Amino acid sequence: MKKAVLVAIAVSVTGLVTHAADAEKKPARRETILEKYDKNKNGKLDPDEREALRKDREAERIKRFDKNGDGKLDEQEEAAARAEMRKHRAGENAPAKDAPAKKDAPAPAPAK
Repeated sequence: MKKAVLVAIAVSVTGLVTHAADAEKKPARRETILEKYDKNKNGKLDPDEREALRKDREAERIKRFDKNGDGKLDEQEEAAARAEMRKHRAGENAPAKDAPAKKDAPAPAPAK
């Protein structure tokens, strides 16, 4: 019994240390955004700084999904962008890659 408890504690500590090491490797998303867009270095994004962030994100989105090159997203391109975002968000909460897939899970709804 004591051995099982010690093994469980060791596994938990190892997981925490690994998670902490991963967190140290890459800067927090907020810090990266502030570094690039917080022009007055007050630690927050003012309305004009938020607008610059929004414009850059929209430009990246158009660059990535504008398949016909017209500089804007049509209905199909917009649907592809939304589907990719849903996939990305689901990936953040997805089980480990080694985990078996659920066989009874419903199929995703088609994009409209």
